[in-house]
Amino acid sequence: MACCRRMLPDPPTVAQGAAFAGLGAVAGLLSAFFGIGGGWIVTPVLMLAGLGAPEAVGTGMAFLAVTALAGVARHARHGGVDLRLGAALGVALVGGVEAGRRILLRLDGAGWGEAAVQWTLLAWMAGLGAAAFRPAAARGPGGGMRIAWPPRLVVRSAAEPVSVWVIAGAGLLAGAMGGLLGLGGGMVLVPAMIGLMGVGHRAAVATSLVGVSAAGLWGATGYGLGGHVAFPVAACLVAGSLAGVPLGVRACRAAGVAGFRRLFGAMMILAAASLGLARAGWPAASLAGMLLSAGALAAAILPRALSRRPRGDAM
Repeated sequence: MACCRRMLPDPPTVAQGAAFAGLGAVAGLLSAFFGIGGGWIVTPVLMLAGLGAPEAVGTGMAFLAVTALAGVARHARHGGVDLRLGAALGVALVGGVEAGRRILLRLDGAGWGEAAVQWTLLAWMAGLGAAAFRPAAARGPGGGMRIAWPPRLVVRSAAEPVSVWVIAGAGLLAGAMGGLLGLGGGMVLVPAMIGLMGVGHRAAVATSLVGVSAAGLWGATGYGLGGHVAFPVAACLVAGSLAGVPLGVRACRAAGVAGFRRLFGAMMILAAASLGLARAGWPAASLAGMLLSAGALAAAILPRALSRRPRGDAM
């Protein structure tokens, strides 16, 4: 299995532990700001650092579980979490995660795990990044297309009841992406909640983390039982994330819709470009690009976190 390709010492050296903690801090900040879990940077970096695809994904899922829960707790203090919608999404996410996990293990057994993860991530992030920069008019009224197929669920964060089919579809797709790619599913959930369910961006971020935490817990358990979680690495990542999460929550409350959308699009495009360098045979350039991209995004977000008067939590 791919986990046997691990080149990192177990446990990591002090320098490596500090580097993983720094990565966790940046990923935690971005996770709490975007509601996506942080796996978009953690999983690729762990693979570029020497972990096989299943172990990188499993370790990333363990990181996501703890970081997302911390984000939920912080967002909940400001009333931004819609627990009813988050729980419904979480149920669908768990089923998707298990399907994605089984697919990855089969692909990795055939020697295609790393390539499958990287190519799928690249295509998905490039598409989301391009969509984020489309003019609002091109996305339809309210920035998206509402689907009202019955039955529908009444939730606090949306002005109108939300189709159960949309909730189930978004949750299953997000979970499958999470189980296959080591993501929490927020890359699917946040755009789906904003564009298809009519949820405001702050509530979408906060509620997405409820589903991300459920997906992370389920995925980490499944991968952990199979021996595909590097727990010392995960512990270093989590330790760092606990410093980044509070800043990400504060920045999210201060960000406007347009600024949030631009930063989300920039994050996706930069990450896709970095993964493209890896597939082109330049892993060092890819790793540098991924870390520089995350650092640049964190630098753009931090002024919002440090502002004295965050905006209200309008949904």
